[in-house]
Amino acid sequence: MKIFLVRHARTRSNQEGRFAGRTDEPIVPGQADLIEATAKYLTGKGVTRIYCSPLRRARETAEPLARISGNRLQVVEGFNEIRTSPLWDGRLKSEVEQAYPDVYQLWRTAPHQVELAGQEPLSEVQARAVDAINALADQALDSPCAVYTHDAVIRLLVLKALGLGPESYRALKIVNCGVSCLDVEAGQWVVSMVNAEAGV
Repeated sequence: MKIFLVRHARTRSNQEGRFAGRTDEPIVPGQADLIEATAKYLTGKGVTRIYCSPLRRARETAEPLARISGNRLQVVEGFNEIRTSPLWDGRLKSEVEQAYPDVYQLWRTAPHQVELAGQEPLSEVQARAVDAINALADQALDSPCAVYTHDAVIRLLVLKALGLGPESYRALKIVNCGVSCLDVEAGQWVVSMVNAEAGV
């Protein structure tokens, strides 16, 4: 089963360098061409099932594919963004670095070790996202599907396919509207593409 993983389009938090977490913000204007190009690329790959995070930025990025392909958009909680600590949510990274220098440095160098009130551990994000992918694979349908989700989720799913855990989180960077691809069959995960930009 071929599963395309798509990171949502840019948001204000992305542009300003803020921790967004599950803040339900929209995408910023001016990205329609890239989003449409991504949707057309996935339609050309035969995608017939579309899943997304519950957050608005993922839904808004996925809706053009649903419209172009004529397929229903299905929300899956397992593909939700990492839950960040209320102490960091919505704050500039520079502000967090100043207020919590030690923890912020750990987040930059060994994020899997961060323990912060209200912060979802990367291991838990990976576990729920893997469960969500396995649930799709268990349906044993032949046609490819698309999952519109978030940076952390895609990083951790690609790492799982590579046999790596959250300790390797910083080894990847996922761009907005970047398309990655997993081939999942009989419990075996293979990475066939990472971070392609359909509009380029």
